Amino acid sequence: MALNPTPLINFERNYRFRTKHQSFEGTAARLYTVWNRTANGTEPAQKRWRAGLNALRQIVLDAEAAGVSVRAYGGAWSLSDAAFTKDFLVNTKPLNYLSIGLRPAQVLPEEVKNAKRYVFAQCGIHVMELQTALEAANLALPTSGASNGQTLAGAIATGTHGAAVQVGSMQDFVRGIHLVVEGGRHVYLEPRSRPVVSEAFVATLGAEMIRDDELFWAALVSFGSFGLVHAFLVEAVPLYELQKFRFRVDHSTAMGYFDLDFARIAAANQLPPANPYHFEMVFDPYSGGAGKRGAYVTVMYQLPPKRGAPAAAPAASSGGWEPGDDVLQVLGALTDATSLPVPLLVSRLVEGQLSLVHGSRATPGKTFSSTSIRGSVLSAELGVALSTAQGAVEALIDEANRQSFVGLIATRFVRSSRATLAFTRFEPTTCTIELPGTGGQSSLNFFAAAWARLDRQFLPFTLHFGQCGDFTRERVVRMHPTGVERWLAARHRLLSSAGLRTFSNPFLERIGLAG
Repeated sequence: MALNPTPLINFERNYRFRTKHQSFEGTAARLYTVWNRTANGTEPAQKRWRAGLNALRQIVLDAEAAGVSVRAYGGAWSLSDAAFTKDFLVNTKPLNYLSIGLRPAQVLPEEVKNAKRYVFAQCGIHVMELQTALEAANLALPTSGASNGQTLAGAIATGTHGAAVQVGSMQDFVRGIHLVVEGGRHVYLEPRSRPVVSEAFVATLGAEMIRDDELFWAALVSFGSFGLVHAFLVEAVPLYELQKFRFRVDHSTAMGYFDLDFARIAAANQLPPANPYHFEMVFDPYSGGAGKRGAYVTVMYQLPPKRGAPAAAPAASSGGWEPGDDVLQVLGALTDATSLPVPLLVSRLVEGQLSLVHGSRATPGKTFSSTSIRGSVLSAELGVALSTAQGAVEALIDEANRQSFVGLIATRFVRSSRATLAFTRFEPTTCTIELPGTGGQSSLNFFAAAWARLDRQFLPFTLHFGQCGDFTRERVVRMHPTGVERWLAARHRLLSSAGLRTFSNPFLERIGLAG
């Protein structure tokens, strides 16, 4: 297949891959790094993204010719091995082309009014890059997950959530996927029930249009298993600011907040009388007694931006966890070799990081900043139904004390996702529970004990595919009792038997989703 323009292709042999959090490492036979550049090293004068697209297509052809698998990764942010293959690994970070707004002719007539809010973003763009560009255009993402240091494709592929109560997860603002599949074909995939673009837009890409609900919702959270994602069409919203409040309460008081009665919570804590954009509770598992105020509650309200002056960045001392990975930066500096008892160590950590806040304002791009990870850290995250959330958190706090877990328990609340294998599947609201801890066997022991404890108490839960977990075929079926077969059926409809092998990896084989 002749690709025009001919892309720049190079690779490194026997590449030692390591995740950002030092939780997994392995050796790939080849590492391709892809750029929006042609074979002579220049960018195309028009359609600058096309050289990068052709590079992905050529790499798929190379993998097929060699009879091996291929996998893309971005920021290496996942703690699991979901993005790894021992064969051909693709670094997509240089693919960061971004175009804000579509022309009226590129969307369906009913979408013309929203055309300026649609964003075509290549897979490797970092969430922080995207937020910054959108802010300059008076737009914003509806939500963002963990740290903004992730790449867009990596965050979406594993089902990363934010903490926007009424919004959902990052994959839920995706309206289209530009995907490279077997044979170097590339398709533009969108749901038949919510179409956006016209044939003219798809013709500009040179892609094949596929409108299919089941295929779209399955491909959204598929950890690279439906092909190599080249780009997404995402729907932005008008720029907003977040007004943040943080206060401390006893565990017993926080346990009463799982009903999400925001009017009562606001009245008790002198908060604005409105439903919040973001609601989160971080529990110090070793400060559960009366008067210890071991629960840190963060509430954010969505406001229009102030006119005439840029929003100020939040104070550096306000602490992280919006929505979660900044805690890993702190835990990465700790080791098991400390003279402090675990309860005192954890309590000092959380007190030093989560200072009280009352009414600070910033745009989402400044609120959810990029994180630099130092040291070895581990984290697991699960989703539970709102009705079982309190019982699950109480069980995890008790187990953390039994296991001397050097970490915290953080809860957030998001609208359920339509993506077939989203871990935020519980309707209408999923409570996510993050368990960030120091690297090492002690955290792994706690995670294993935690899953066993929830199973014994018959508390159904899902696990975030990009974090630590006991990912087996049996567990995944229990997590998604109706979703697994639908996901597999969709993958079989898109790919042949050879294509299934090309876009598989050991992680997929281990969890029973490769075939």
